[in-house]
Amino acid sequence: MAKGSLWGTPLQGRRLAADRSVVRRLHIGQTVGLSLDAAPRSIACSVLDVQGSVSRLAYRDRLPPRVVGQLAVGASGFLVFNDRRIPVGLRVAARASPPDLEAAVIDRVGLAERRHGGTRLGLVTRVRIACPDEPDGDRSDWTETINLSERGALLRQHPALDADRRVTLELMFGDDPRPITAQAEVTRRSPDAVGVAFDAIPTDDERRLGEYLMGLRHARRAALGD
Repeated sequence: MAKGSLWGTPLQGRRLAADRSVVRRLHIGQTVGLSLDAAPRSIACSVLDVQGSVSRLAYRDRLPPRVVGQLAVGASGFLVFNDRRIPVGLRVAARASPPDLEAAVIDRVGLAERRHGGTRLGLVTRVRIACPDEPDGDRSDWTETINLSERGALLRQHPALDADRRVTLELMFGDDPRPITAQAEVTRRSPDAVGVAFDAIPTDDERRLGEYLMGLRHARRAALGD
């Protein structure tokens, strides 16, 4: 397998990463997300093998024809996984290698620079608040985020967000009908805003949140020419 010709026309001339220590944090059977730049949804995969900077992946669901076409010639994106419960994004070149996929790291950013769990993004999105401790626990209210990270959020003040209260939040993103659910604890409060820390998120929702924020960070860096 000639690494210099693996990835097709869109990625010709790109160099594989010399630092392979980050890739070695992947393990066989691990769940990862492959988020292509030109695809609206992440591809859920599991790791089959890791050789140097190249990972072989099995995808779980049928791929849309447009994505198949992109992978046939090579496409760029992020390989997203959790490292100590913090989403990590590796910039990769991906291509189809029937019946599987291959992803090769193509940048030289160290692991510490890839970890974004503590970096909040200014982002306004709708949030449903469920208060299980209330007598009418089925009641829900709505607010919105001011900023958001994989670990927590700053929300617009709402009477349902009393100090020292645990709440269930459902975060809505764009046209995606599937909310991301998080158990959260109120950690600070100001007249106009409430800070919450996430302490329990379902595994699939945790992955989706990480992929969404990773893609948003990448898009904003690209817009700034970084």
